Amino acid sequence: MRNGKHGVCQDGFVYIGLLIGLAIIGLGLGVTSEVWTQSAQREKEVELLFVGNQIRQAITNFYLQSPPAVRRFPMTLDELVADARAPDKPQRFLRKLYTDPIGGGEAWGEIRLAGGSS
Repeated sequence: MRNGKHGVCQDGFVYIGLLIGLAIIGLGLGVTSEVWTQSAQREKEVELLFVGNQIRQAITNFYLQSPPAVRRFPMTLDELVADARAPDKPQRFLRKLYTDPIGGGEAWGEIRLAGGSS
């Protein structure tokens, strides 16, 4: 250990200064990562709202374009992509089956009520 002119240990102050600097950098990175995570979550939520509205509109159009005597909801989401009720005029209510943006790209699940209706 070296002593300065006035008997002060210079090496110790440099070491403590580096530790304080690293602590400040670590806190800054922690705050930055939290902001980035929240921003990414918001983007996923916006995409989820878009996909949900697309599916909702497709189900509504499917139902309203069914013949009035036999109106029904689609049995699967696949029916929204390729409606085969009228083989001479197939319709597409969705361009594609969207994946779940919150669930990490997984396909949507279907919840069936008792009796087979969705």
